[in-house]
Amino acid sequence: MRKITFYVSLITVVVFTYICLIPIISHAEPPGLKRGLHAHCPQRLYDVKTVKTISGTVKGIMTGAIGRCRCPKVIVTVETAKKEKLEVNLGPMWYFERQGFDIEEGDKVEVTGSDVTVAGKNLLLATKVIKGDSILELRDSDGIPYWIGTGRRSKGGRGRW
Repeated sequence: MRKITFYVSLITVVVFTYICLIPIISHAEPPGLKRGLHAHCPQRLYDVKTVKTISGTVKGIMTGAIGRCRCPKVIVTVETAKKEKLEVNLGPMWYFERQGFDIEEGDKVEVTGSDVTVAGKNLLLATKVIKGDSILELRDSDGIPYWIGTGRRSKGGRGRW
């Protein structure tokens, strides 16, 4: 009877450990990223060394999550004169909507941002978007998003990534 109780207890501990550890392991942060709220979002990958400016035509607009980040983002596909298509992250949907910047398929835009790879795909994390006379500023010169805080840097943010 003691052996059965021991084995039942052992199996319970193993199963419980397995059930508890799998979600923790599967949501582990990739190496090199900062810890904390939304540490796995693509904004943390911004690199001032990879900043470039592209010009082209908006070929598509979508919203959705990128990689493991669950915060809905505004993503536009821009096609350059060389027919290269690049996805551009314009930041969180809630922030983009507050800026009053209209963008539609067919618009001619100039985008400055950091060229990164997220989930195996190239992505431009936009710093600034120019469309005609309209300018949408999304980050400061260090790549810090305007939506993450309040005060001098903030342009309508609410203190989160």
